[in-house]
Amino acid sequence: MDPTYFEKLVGRCEERVGEVQVFFASGYCPRVRDLYEREPPFKRHPNCLEKLKLSLQLDHGAKIKPVQGLYIFAELQGERYEPVYVGISRNIFRRLRQHVFGKTKLHASLCYKKAKALHRDTDGPFDELPAIQFQQAKLMNYAVMVFPEYSDYDLYFMEVYLAGRLGTKWNSFRTH
Repeated sequence: MDPTYFEKLVGRCEERVGEVQVFFASGYCPRVRDLYEREPPFKRHPNCLEKLKLSLQLDHGAKIKPVQGLYIFAELQGERYEPVYVGISRNIFRRLRQHVFGKTKLHASLCYKKAKALHRDTDGPFDELPAIQFQQAKLMNYAVMVFPEYSDYDLYFMEVYLAGRLGTKWNSFRTH
């Protein structure tokens, strides 16, 4: 392994932190709702890649290849967006859809975590948890930024690094 690999990885993380800060301060922030059709089965909007400023990647069947990488949710607080969650996925568009349209606590994990924080004393099935639909609707209005990343090691490291540097309040990294 290159002895400077770790230093370079930390440097890339710091570049990403700067990009996130500029992106969410710019005023142009696509929201999760802009990425999907409004009706079931909630397919990806045809212009979702352009909205996220991602270059088109096609597989052999001329379909968009799954994008692996990081995604950052930001919530409007006052007049600016503040990053609140960093996630990773092997298929970002599927994962984002699961967050807002998911029917289980594993799929809509961020909404579940937020709803549980509001109703700590409530037990029961996911779909009976008060405020779950409210949290999913709220998440639809979160701004989102995506960074493709295909190295698994770098991806996992970057998730923790960015969450720590950005001070995202909904990342916990608790083990199960």
